[in-house]
Amino acid sequence: MQNRGQKIFFLLLIVIYLLPTSLEAASAKFHVDVGLNHFYKKRFLEAYREFKAALDKDPKYAEAHYNLGRVYKAQGFIKEALIEFQIALRLNPAYLAAQRELDSIKASLEQDVRTQLKIQGQETVQQTEFSTLPADEAEKKGRQLLNQGKSGEAIRYFEQAWRQNPNNGQLLKMVGFLYFQQNRFSNALEYYSRAREYLLTDA
Repeated sequence: MQNRGQKIFFLLLIVIYLLPTSLEAASAKFHVDVGLNHFYKKRFLEAYREFKAALDKDPKYAEAHYNLGRVYKAQGFIKEALIEFQIALRLNPAYLAAQRELDSIKASLEQDVRTQLKIQGQETVQQTEFSTLPADEAEKKGRQLLNQGKSGEAIRYFEQAWRQNPNNGQLLKMVGFLYFQQNRFSNALEYYSRAREYLLTDA
């Protein structure tokens, strides 16, 4: 009889010991369920609060981290979303949904990087092509842009032509005139002053 009483006593102790843990887990799950209801109705702030409350109850609750990551992702906070999905996977390596989200974000970021590198590469190529443009072609392009009313863009080409032909007073005069048109008087004065050295008889 005494043994039976001791067994009951120990069972009660185990229940009392485990009860808070199970209540915490149930409470965390409740917050996640409420948060999901908000999430699917696009009430992201309310969802965020519920998922955070779940993590306050149980910081190792993978599902709460995963869903918090989904809220971050929906709101455009990609870095924060990545962190939450990674935590969810660390807590539960078999969490396929978290792995899919993580893979999706990484693929998207890699695509963005490739696009940026491609754009930068194109700009580098364009810059290289521009800097190696022969003087006569640069001047021709400048005059085309001038005829189209694009004097700001034309200046670049006339300056490029002049750099390859620094003794050409007419180019200096043209650039000075274009800067004057744009009310950039100090630039205009600089180029007109240089032009005077070569165009001694130009009134």
